[in-house]
Amino acid sequence: MLNEAIPRTSPFFGIPNPVTFMVDARGLVKSVHLEEDFKNRATVGSILSKAAPQFGGNSFENQRLQITMSASDYVVRGGDRVRLFLTVRLSQGIHVYAPGTEGYIPVNWTMDSGVPAAIGNVDFPPSKMFRLDAIDETVPAYTGSFVLSRDAVMPQPKEAEPRLNSEHQLTLTGIFRYQACDATKCYVPEDVPVRWVFPYQVHDSTRVPSEMRKQPARN
Repeated sequence: MLNEAIPRTSPFFGIPNPVTFMVDARGLVKSVHLEEDFKNRATVGSILSKAAPQFGGNSFENQRLQITMSASDYVVRGGDRVRLFLTVRLSQGIHVYAPGTEGYIPVNWTMDSGVPAAIGNVDFPPSKMFRLDAIDETVPAYTGSFVLSRDAVMPQPKEAEPRLNSEHQLTLTGIFRYQACDATKCYVPEDVPVRWVFPYQVHDSTRVPSEMRKQPARN
């Protein structure tokens, strides 16, 4: 889509705003996703997976919960804005505290400071008010299963290159912190390492034939 914010006299006039149209089986446009920067854009996978993870990843499990790490995309490129997911399944009778809880340790998901990607804020699902009969309190908590998600913008090749392993993969790491409780007691808070490994590819930079390129303006 033509970026009309750029003056026609500018040498950058003609550089588009990336846009993704989501079209249903009848050909009707269901949603439009317009980007401001052509170097940083949501992948189709991240748009489609806002409500559900697409690609499975590593997992962690103990007696109180299971955590599965997944993402909207399998392969990434510089500037791709992908979606990271943590799917948490709590054991029967176990609850964890949601953000906004006072006096208790809520679930939290941080990414390591050295992660070579721009990381967005965590989207927490709605919590439920959970009654703690043993101490006569009602607090926001999660039970059963819930999903946390956040965006991550992949680094451009120059920034990514020092971080790639021998198989040209990019790794993102972080910590999921929680305190599990049951009807009578709370367990020691735990920090679970979380990790995503993506094959990293470089965008095709081959230019179109010269006759299709924008010609310089003539005086």
